[in-house]
Amino acid sequence: MKKYGFLVAFLVTAALVCAGGNGEEARKAGDSASAEVAQEAQISARAAIGRMDAALGGPLFEGDGGAGIRLAVLEPGAQGLAPEETYLPVYVQGLLNNNFGKYSAIALIDRQNLNRILAEQNIAANGRFSDNDYVTIGNLTNIQYILVGTIQKIPNNQFSLQLVITDLKSGERKAAFMKNGSALQVQDGTLISEATEELLSLMGVRLTAAGKEQLANNRSAMVKAETGLAKGITAQAGGASVEALLNYTQSVAFDPSQMEALSRLNTLSTTISGGTIVQQILSDFEARRSWLAAFKETAAFFNDHPPFEITFDPSLIQEGDTDYKHETVNLAMRVALDP
Repeated sequence: MKKYGFLVAFLVTAALVCAGGNGEEARKAGDSASAEVAQEAQISARAAIGRMDAALGGPLFEGDGGAGIRLAVLEPGAQGLAPEETYLPVYVQGLLNNNFGKYSAIALIDRQNLNRILAEQNIAANGRFSDNDYVTIGNLTNIQYILVGTIQKIPNNQFSLQLVITDLKSGERKAAFMKNGSALQVQDGTLISEATEELLSLMGVRLTAAGKEQLANNRSAMVKAETGLAKGITAQAGGASVEALLNYTQSVAFDPSQMEALSRLNTLSTTISGGTIVQQILSDFEARRSWLAAFKETAAFFNDHPPFEITFDPSLIQEGDTDYKHETVNLAMRVALDP
């Protein structure tokens, strides 16, 4: 963990230097470093994939494995999740993509490309999709099937996972999975593995004995990599760039073949080295100074015009959750008005 903290500190320091020094030279240096990191990561990924293939010991599915099927796995909706659990929908989506890609020959839509399409069509990637959204996604990605669902927090620290695969052309439900599980069964991927096997079976994909054994015994490194990736995506969406950087780094460390984490890490590190995060920090400082000036002016007015006096704590606090859709938050401060 210490080496990851050092990497984040180093990159943030480098970003601050970029903001105060020659920006163009820093940008070029960042681009060069990012290219080298990406190249080394791709080599490591190819090596890891090669070792993985050599260790399989036989096919994981029977027959054609669903070849010819084109499927998009959408981020499931979320209900009742605690703040520290908000990454779970992205995590479930990532594990399903990973499992379907390994244990079948089904063609999957890359998540980053899918998210780009959703953004271009102003479709929120948060599990709340309409029938029109499904039609739009199907037309733009040339898919026939779509996997959607919900993960819901229920009493006794249990989770309900509901998943459905629908034929977009006929509207027919081709496969469905619904089961409750503990927090551990969700976090270690066990519940998602059960869903994978059942959904694949209903889609006509039969796993071999080796495939069933591998799927049932999740590779802990892969699960941890998907967890890091999901937490990174969630943090980045919330504007926490450094936290996202740390999680992407952990994801790659656990699984060097995690190409999405590599891609996001490369893009984010380039953004940070380019000074974007520094601009955000400086803007935050300026905003805080403006708030304090306004409150001091108000306090001075009431001090000069008795009989009221305002006493306030200048430390702003956030109340409630951040509204990422409308890009708003509720800010508050402690204030006392005395005669």
